[in-house]
Amino acid sequence: MKYFVSFSVFLLLSSCGLKVTNEIDDNVLLGSWKLDSIQCFQPNDNQNFVESYDISVDESLDITIDFISSSIQYMVSSDRNMSDDCSTSSTAMYKADFNGTGAGLVDIYQVVLGSIEKCKIEVPFTGNGGGGGTGSINLTMNSNYSRDLNWSISDDRETLILDFFTDFKGSDSSYCNGLCNCKGTYAKK
Repeated sequence: MKYFVSFSVFLLLSSCGLKVTNEIDDNVLLGSWKLDSIQCFQPNDNQNFVESYDISVDESLDITIDFISSSIQYMVSSDRNMSDDCSTSSTAMYKADFNGTGAGLVDIYQVVLGSIEKCKIEVPFTGNGGGGGTGSINLTMNSNYSRDLNWSISDDRETLILDFFTDFKGSDSSYCNGLCNCKGTYAKK
């Protein structure tokens, strides 16, 4: 009996600090994502967009990022029969924390360009409050802009919002004047 009580006390004390949780820590980024839109914000305001680019309306423009294990493949294809048509691709490694919140930071590193160095495409945008113009979006992944990227995913895991990882900072017009922070909204393929 003395040993049973000692063993029970030992088990009770050794279980201190254990936490039971139903949190899911899986990699929710895995899979293929198609860019639907880009929204650009002033550096001090991430809630109210200044410029909004609807990529999904142009079926000849395909921008996809595939998260595969700890690597990514990024592909851009434009076949609009326009002078700015181009394509580019990149591969890279990434790391992110998955703490069950559906949001966090991701680092994309060891970026290897598979093709053309600059792929810029003219895309019309809507300005917040009306009007708009055209922005020349650089779609080439740039390792200088691929660290500490904010990401979030919808509850149904069908929509990903990710800081844009190129040197694109909005149009040169009076809306962004090339100084905005831009985020891509991707749909699960």
